[in-house]
Amino acid sequence: ENQTGIWAEIQPHNYTGRGFYGNQVAQFLESFDRQQILLIKSETLASDTDRELWKIYNFLDLTNLKFNAQRSPNHTSGNVVNPALQMRLRDYFGDRFDKVIEAVRKEEDPSRFQEGNKDRHAFEQLRDNMKGRKEDMPESARKYLRDLFSDDMKVLESIVDFDIKDWK
Repeated sequence: ENQTGIWAEIQPHNYTGRGFYGNQVAQFLESFDRQQILLIKSETLASDTDRELWKIYNFLDLTNLKFNAQRSPNHTSGNVVNPALQMRLRDYFGDRFDKVIEAVRKEEDPSRFQEGNKDRHAFEQLRDNMKGRKEDMPESARKYLRDLFSDDMKVLESIVDFDIKDWK
């Protein structure tokens, strides 16, 4: 299905392939006992970081902890203003794109990836092409993803010990 906005920029890269969590976890369970695998919901890790980190530490049997965990800054960028420009910049930077976009998201100086004056202009374009807020997913894309992941979500729901209804 053809998408618009940021979803058109994402669509060609098939990020959905990473989202079949049920199948991925089921494959691990073919080789490991369930007690050897700790599954953490990313939303809970973000919202209740300390509790989830202690869950991880306990799972790993780490008892001599003499540090305070510090939260990573949120480097999630807003959506792009112009998806066509974003695609051109992705092509321009090639293999460097992931590192460059991460530096832009973190508001770091991306000059360490710079190979010439042309890069400086491309960096500025990339930075200026970011919106300050996330764009809502179109309902057509949401329905498509619900249908795509429906069977996998049933598998995942039978494996995890946390609620995933908000993912449906």
